Amino acid sequence: MSSYYVEDASFLRLQNLTFTYSLPQSVLKPLKITACQFSLSADNLFVLTKYTGFDPEVSYHNKLITGLDNVTYPRSRSFSLGININF
Repeated sequence: MSSYYVEDASFLRLQNLTFTYSLPQSVLKPLKITACQFSLSADNLFVLTKYTGFDPEVSYHNKLITGLDNVTYPRSRSFSLGININF
């Protein structure tokens, strides 16, 4: 047995971040809108780690072999923009 391939997989991940802004009533009243809200959401923004693989959160399908990196793909980053208008 050798510990040559054992790595420290500690990490800090920003999983979800959402910003929301509601327009003030002074802007909405002349437009006859009761509420208007904008939102920007981001998933998997960054991971801080010294791990050399794609993802330090190793997932292996065999429950008897835990902590084995099977060279899985990194998690995708996604952005969403939304608007909610009430009349």
